[in-house]
Amino acid sequence: MRRIVAALYLAIQAVSLAYAADTQNMSGSANPSGYVSLDYMHAELSGGYSDWSDRTLHLNLQLRSDDQVSVEISKQTHFDDQGTFYGLGFNHTFSRNWYGALNLGSSKGGIFLPQFRADAFLSRKWMDDKRLITTLGLGYYDAKDDHVDHSRLISATYYFPVQLIIEVGARLNNSDPGDVSSSRGYAVLTYGENKRQYLTLRYESGKEAYQLIGSNAVISDFVSHESIVSWRQWLLSNYGWNISANHYVNPNYNRTGIQAGLFYEF
Repeated sequence: MRRIVAALYLAIQAVSLAYAADTQNMSGSANPSGYVSLDYMHAELSGGYSDWSDRTLHLNLQLRSDDQVSVEISKQTHFDDQGTFYGLGFNHTFSRNWYGALNLGSSKGGIFLPQFRADAFLSRKWMDDKRLITTLGLGYYDAKDDHVDHSRLISATYYFPVQLIIEVGARLNNSDPGDVSSSRGYAVLTYGENKRQYLTLRYESGKEAYQLIGSNAVISDFVSHESIVSWRQWLLSNYGWNISANHYVNPNYNRTGIQAGLFYEF
């Protein structure tokens, strides 16, 4: 289970970095002073597993022109267990070409949520027009059983002149005890324009070393696939809605869900 949470968490941070780059680095204008979003997710699982539901509040503040801080609170119900995740993130622009992020998280309850996690990302913009961005990331995940994960992320993002963004990346992971290795790759295609709308397609596939599906239940050493379609629509210049659908498949169960929410920029 925590492999899914990690994937979603990295996805959220990747979208945050892309959003910051699109509104500030690509256009040359400053971000809004902040934004807040509220989302609800519901998913159905096959194999006799119970439904999932998440309720997430996300707050992002532009402290200075080079610094952002974000706060996330997510109450989650998965596999008949409940918990709340608390996340804190920092984004900093070092120079015209370099920016990075540090994200910390912990939780109360929920065997599927981390005891503690930390992720660091460093990105560089390339080419005269800064349309190519590469990112390196390191992750640490301390689970609520006896496992610890160390991950490495590498990705490349290209902003086309025709409102099209393509991102590809891979994540390598080592789990202890046992020094179990796993790897996953993903591709993201985004079309749209800031302050109007974004349509995003994401596909991820690869091996999972193990997954917690309950306090005393684990599945291990399997391949899984996940597809996500999302739509972000501005109603006016400072608020709008998000909606996404996802489908996840592994040898033990399938999961199909939808997430919807509202955001407000200030």
